[in-house]
Amino acid sequence: MMLTQCKRIDIAYGTSGCIREKIKSFSKYTCKTGGNVMEYEFDTKLVYVFKLGNCDEILNAEVLDASCNTLGYIYPNQTINIVDSLDFNDVAIFKRIIWEDK
Repeated sequence: MMLTQCKRIDIAYGTSGCIREKIKSFSKYTCKTGGNVMEYEFDTKLVYVFKLGNCDEILNAEVLDASCNTLGYIYPNQTINIVDSLDFNDVAIFKRIIWEDK
């Protein structure tokens, strides 16, 4: 008999199916600490920032819309233009944590 260990992934209620599936896959590849997915309002839309974690200073975070379209990337200590010349760090409004590695 072979036993396998299942890891429960707690994803915030109301998260789109596409983002849920992306988190399930993403959670397998995050760093040992600091991996998370945060929801922001950006340019009147909800977007999701997938941060890999704290294992490398040069890792970036991918920004997706609710349909899993990549809008851009955020690099450590840098700002980024994603949509219509808006700077994410200046105009994004944090809404909630969707998922975090525990």
